[in-house]
Amino acid sequence: MAITISEDLALDLLLDELDKWHPNDDVRELFTKYYEQEISSGVYDNGEFDPMSIVDNDWVNWKAVITKSEFEDYDIEDEDDDRIVCKYGNLYLIEFYT
Repeated sequence: MAITISEDLALDLLLDELDKWHPNDDVRELFTKYYEQEISSGVYDNGEFDPMSIVDNDWVNWKAVITKSEFEDYDIEDEDDDRIVCKYGNLYLIEFYT
């Protein structure tokens, strides 16, 4: 059975799950920007949409929230690094599995 949900509902479901892991306003805004990008680009179209798995994998396994002062710890030279997937304020969301 296929069910269609709105982009707004998809975002709300993802952020509700994120709040279980990290109820920080700045981190929430960072992930809001990231998930808005993912949703609008169709990443979750035509597939299973499991907010718990998506957020758990992003938060635990695939992404890290860092500040510019931590770039060196992750071998990031500047803000143009391909591993930076989103920025909000002084926070950067990076893919750290690569």
